[in-house]
Amino acid sequence: MKINKKFKLSMVSKACLLVLGTSATSFPALAEESTSKQQEATEVIEVTGIRGSLTAALVEKRSAANIIDGIAAEDLGKFPDQNVAESLQRIPGVAISRENGEGSKLTIRGFGPAYNIVQLNKRTIANTDASRSVDLQMLPSELIGGAQISKSPMATTPEGSLGAYVNIKTVRPLANPGLKVAASVKTKYNDLTDDYSPTFSGIISNTFFDDRFGALLGFSYQKSTNRIDLVETKKWDQVKASKIDGDIHNEQGEVVTPAALWYPGRYQFTLAEEERERTGANLSLEFAQSEHITHRVDYLFSDFSRQENKQGMQIPMQIPGWQNVIASDAGTAIAGEKTGGPIKKGVSAPLDGQFGIRGSDTKTQAIGYNFLAYAGDFTFNFDVSHSTADANIRQDDLVPHYSNPKDIGNASPENPAIYDMRDNDIITYTTPIDFTDPANAKAHFNNLVHQELSDEINEVQFDFSYEIDSGILVSIDAGASYFDREKIVDDFRIPQGTACRDKKDGAPKADWGPSTCNSLADLPEGIFAVNTTTDFLSNENGTFPRQFMTVTDLDAYHAAIAELREQPSWPNEEHDVTLSTATEEKRTSIYTQANLAGEIAGLNWSGNIGVRYVETDTISRGHGKNRLSIDVTLEEEVDPDTGEISYTDELDVTYSEPGQIMRKNSYSNVLPSANFKLDITDNLVVRFSGAQVLSLPAITDIGTDTKYTDSKVDNFTQKGGNPFLTPYEATQFELSFGYYQDNGSNYSVNFFTKDITTFISKRTTVDDTPNIYVNGALEDSVVVWQDENGETKSLSETLTQKENRNGGKINGVELSALYYFDYLPGFLDGFGLQANLTLLDSEDDNSETIELEGITAPSNGLEGFSETTYNIIAFYEKYDFQGRIAYNWRDDFLLKRNGSRYNGGEGISEHVKAYGQLDASFAYTITDNFKVTFAAINLTNEKIHEYLDIEERLARIQYTGTRYTLGLRYKF
Repeated sequence: MKINKKFKLSMVSKACLLVLGTSATSFPALAEESTSKQQEATEVIEVTGIRGSLTAALVEKRSAANIIDGIAAEDLGKFPDQNVAESLQRIPGVAISRENGEGSKLTIRGFGPAYNIVQLNKRTIANTDASRSVDLQMLPSELIGGAQISKSPMATTPEGSLGAYVNIKTVRPLANPGLKVAASVKTKYNDLTDDYSPTFSGIISNTFFDDRFGALLGFSYQKSTNRIDLVETKKWDQVKASKIDGDIHNEQGEVVTPAALWYPGRYQFTLAEEERERTGANLSLEFAQSEHITHRVDYLFSDFSRQENKQGMQIPMQIPGWQNVIASDAGTAIAGEKTGGPIKKGVSAPLDGQFGIRGSDTKTQAIGYNFLAYAGDFTFNFDVSHSTADANIRQDDLVPHYSNPKDIGNASPENPAIYDMRDNDIITYTTPIDFTDPANAKAHFNNLVHQELSDEINEVQFDFSYEIDSGILVSIDAGASYFDREKIVDDFRIPQGTACRDKKDGAPKADWGPSTCNSLADLPEGIFAVNTTTDFLSNENGTFPRQFMTVTDLDAYHAAIAELREQPSWPNEEHDVTLSTATEEKRTSIYTQANLAGEIAGLNWSGNIGVRYVETDTISRGHGKNRLSIDVTLEEEVDPDTGEISYTDELDVTYSEPGQIMRKNSYSNVLPSANFKLDITDNLVVRFSGAQVLSLPAITDIGTDTKYTDSKVDNFTQKGGNPFLTPYEATQFELSFGYYQDNGSNYSVNFFTKDITTFISKRTTVDDTPNIYVNGALEDSVVVWQDENGETKSLSETLTQKENRNGGKINGVELSALYYFDYLPGFLDGFGLQANLTLLDSEDDNSETIELEGITAPSNGLEGFSETTYNIIAFYEKYDFQGRIAYNWRDDFLLKRNGSRYNGGEGISEHVKAYGQLDASFAYTITDNFKVTFAAINLTNEKIHEYLDIEERLARIQYTGTRYTLGLRYKF
């Protein structure tokens, strides 16, 4: 039997090798001998542009033993999109999440960012995200040379991906011998902000000493102003029919008698303006010590700042006084009137302002050294890297009341606030309160929080390969890696959370400091102004607040609250040790893999069989406190103006001083894998793969942090990390057919299935006997009291924590096609079409059942999985012009099975409606050195639309506008 183990080069493959510059160095001995000889006999023609990038990505996909996809830069320092995430979404099975309109993180085959590993040059990058996912906004696209997505792992693939493994590659100097210079300047226009923002980038690369040493320096700077128009709802709850005055009607005008109706307790309108500033730098040094030894050093720096000023208002729909209510068939109070209920402090039912500053400053650095050597039949690869990320994240929320003067009054039975959620996606709302008059702004709720986060990673990898070439055994790969990571979260916040007032330890409540909440105390009018924006949510119909007040002097606002509280030091943020954690993870991996090739029935085949073994140790450190007592009392309050008496159930909980705690966890995993490729013809390839895969729990989920919420009887909760979580685990199989034409057109279909044996879900339970510590031991307690009507009530606590459980199953198919119209005459042969379609079916029979009256439980599908996604890209490249129009579409999906918008805690599922986005980019080459570019993002100004269990229950609508970029690019 004759075995052909050499890869047969088609014309496309030869072109790809030229584009990639052999993907290593300019030394012929460092590439396969057969490849070098092919290149020596071929005229070197530089291939760039759209078709060049597609062809470069194709060669890796065509030759790989496993199932991969990828993208390549169109030219040195040139990607067609804002960032790498937006380029990767063109790949079958890939969808992206967007943060304020810019691509941020990857969802692959329905698996969200937490289930995918993203590395840079096969190294883990530190991040300050709550999960392990990398925010691709911090990587300037100008510094990236390409990216590869491995959907079927090999033993050589780093562990950690239930979805896929993504390796992003920076550009290399020895892959582009000689002096290379590329620079661009762009200006971006956002139609919502009506603002222009600059972007500068440049790369210079050169090789020396007969192309044995290369140096590349890249730099990118971007500043942008974005605007976000947002409406969302929170604290959904039920109103009993007995609390509604008069009859309840359905939409046909008929009287109905539901026991209770669902409604949004908060309806929030927010106009936010965000300033982004991103500076990135990349340094790559390569030295070919000899024909067999190469050294490489890489350094990456990223400084990413996001500062957001928000303004808006909130309709507190939870205020009492319901009349003339209309109910939907699903049991939602979709229209009605709010009268404000009983008058307190002389005025009923105020509205809420919504102001705040949210921002983050994140600095990321990564440095790595790589040693590659060839010694006879052995190849050795040694890599060591170090990465750090530090962030300061701040959230300043200011919520004043809006209330008319007492002689005018707010909502009343005679002059109610009127709402209607029937005809539009957003509520129609009219109110007797003048919420644009600064004199009507009164003190209420404030909350200030900031976090200091750090992440440090040390990673060492050693790999070797031995070419055997005996029978079907081609070579053996083996290696080991060590990974050490520490993530620290320090939490700072004002005492009591809501900052209405501080508790005075040991003192009765009457002796506590003055409260700003519901005080209706005046605030200085000079610190407010009316927002001049007139096009807020202009694409949405309805009568709702489109102009509202804004805070013009934040320091003066803080000073006013400090004076009312009689606390000059306010805002006095304190280190909350119970919410602060330090988590260390150490992971050791070893693997071995046999690479095989042969011939069967005259057909060439190749593949690999291997196993990876992983040991993981975690240590979680933090502080915990013991709950010593729980009391509920009925507090009487007399309105000084009216003499009216009201009652409030007051919750009083005492704790011990926080003490240090440490939790350790260890586990190991064996991950076998197999991949096979059969060349049916020179053009038709079949692949099969199977593997055990895992995704590690988010580091922040295994912390010791515990958040105690105990300010209200109806919001008595405890949430925290679980240091004893073990990984998500799954078994996957895949069958793929690929057809590759000589001109570069190609078609593929992939069938895959994943059986998730271990999953992690948030679990919420209700404890009717909250624990307290008595004499050093936990004991159940029963807390009861009498309300204002003499009715006996009992206290319960909601406990939320993530836990391991059995998982679900995913079946899917991916279809993709790339077609060139190069057979058409004249200028028409420059057209091309790229399209892909992914169909998914998921089931999760082990998920927690939603059991809330009047709430529709979601199907048994897994969270984050859209049944259908597709991308269609039409492009043209001819003469000096190139253009691309891309449409990306994702079907609706279950965002959270157990969402947090329920007033009673977790519970109501959240869904995302289908989303499609149209983008376009064009370029014209003026001279050999200059090119002008133009791009438009989200041309049709699409919105993100989320809803609760059924579409009539809005969760969120967000607009980020259309963005246009005009640029000039120089290349030498």
